[in-house]
Amino acid sequence: MLQNLLTKEEFEIIRICLVELSGGSYIDDEEFITVAGFDKGAIKQILQQWPNVVFGEYDKSIIFQCFNQLTGFPHEMETQLTNSTNCKTDELVILMDKIRNLPVTKTPYVLE
Repeated sequence: MLQNLLTKEEFEIIRICLVELSGGSYIDDEEFITVAGFDKGAIKQILQQWPNVVFGEYDKSIIFQCFNQLTGFPHEMETQLTNSTNCKTDELVILMDKIRNLPVTKTPYVLE
């Protein structure tokens, strides 16, 4: 269970990042699959489960790659990302590392 491994604020930042990447213009639509390794539909599937997302191997990989693209791809939209998430890129990288180290689950994340 992921209870107490992420704060409510971190959980919300993850959701915002997924929304930003799936609906934003950080990566051109025609390049998205090539750059990200998955299509925007994969992100939207996770968002449809929210807040009952299961951090299974596949979903965790998609979430991690979203953070990787937002913090590492040269989209030149850092200001928009900072305004949307209320986090600087280095703070998102710290959260990305936390996501990488989350245990894989078969049950939805539980917030207290």
